[in-house]
Amino acid sequence: MGRVVKASERGSAVFSIDARTEEVARNLLAVRAEAEGLRHRLRADVVNLAIEIARAVIIGSVEAGVVDLDQIYRRALQSAQSLTAATIYVHPEDRVSSRVEQLARACGFGVADDRGVGRGGCRIQSGGVEIDATLETALLTLERAMKEGTDD
Repeated sequence: MGRVVKASERGSAVFSIDARTEEVARNLLAVRAEAEGLRHRLRADVVNLAIEIARAVIIGSVEAGVVDLDQIYRRALQSAQSLTAATIYVHPEDRVSSRVEQLARACGFGVADDRGVGRGGCRIQSGGVEIDATLETALLTLERAMKEGTDD
């Protein structure tokens, strides 16, 4: 036979179960919040790692001479077609290993060395207008877009 439970015991048993249920629910919510925070931190870490890998591969490719610098300069110059009396600033090593002089001349632009422009990129200036086609800016834009894409 089963045990007979008095009415007074039933109330405290229900109260005890309700209290445990609430405690379990609170713990589950805390675990869920912690897991969500961990997921966001991991996503940010993955984005940072991806950007660092991209940076290393791109810079290594530029330095190894496997990047078509002329294509980079053509695109930048095309975006600057409306400018007049512009100058394209490039890294000195890229200037000698590309056809940037001829490409700029065809647009009526000048070329200047600028060690502040990283390898594989350029800046175009005309008056107060600047087009930043540096790899660093492109990577920062990519990083921002990737991080925004991880926000829920």
